[in-house]
Amino acid sequence: MWLKINEHSGEEFYRECVNVMMQYPQLLKDHGAKLSDLFTVQMTIFFASAVIFIAVNVLGLMWGYKASVIVALVLLGFSVVRSLVSRKRLYDMLRSLMSEERAQILSLDKEAITLKIEGADHSARVPWENIAFARVFDKSVCFFADSSKHVVFTVDREYEDQVLNWIDVEKPELELIE
Repeated sequence: MWLKINEHSGEEFYRECVNVMMQYPQLLKDHGAKLSDLFTVQMTIFFASAVIFIAVNVLGLMWGYKASVIVALVLLGFSVVRSLVSRKRLYDMLRSLMSEERAQILSLDKEAITLKIEGADHSARVPWENIAFARVFDKSVCFFADSSKHVVFTVDREYEDQVLNWIDVEKPELELIE
């Protein structure tokens, strides 16, 4: 079976793809782990760090800058910058995924799962014995290779019925988490 995916999915789908890619090692260890929204987590860390940074700075102004206050300010400043850099990295990944104009072709056969981008010289192909599990998320169906060096194949839930019917009929050795 193959699916030609011409249209872009919504931003929520791509945000979920970024979250899956960033949490791939954790999901590989615990197939049923909760998928966190890293966009929200990073923004929360940024705001919390910024508020605490300002509060510590105000306290330092009021009571004097002791060594412990200076150390706290440096650590909080580092936390603010790190959260901004992490958030930028997440959004760069999101923009990269959303900017792909070419159609994608997902192929499921008895030997492997393959993803090819139309017009590209290469494709990603992973045999079923190297797929650790498949999982249905809120916006996507994902196939996880058994090593973090491999690819995670994601497809919009719009294609869920076709993919799950193929799995049901062909019965590859695959743990499916719905």
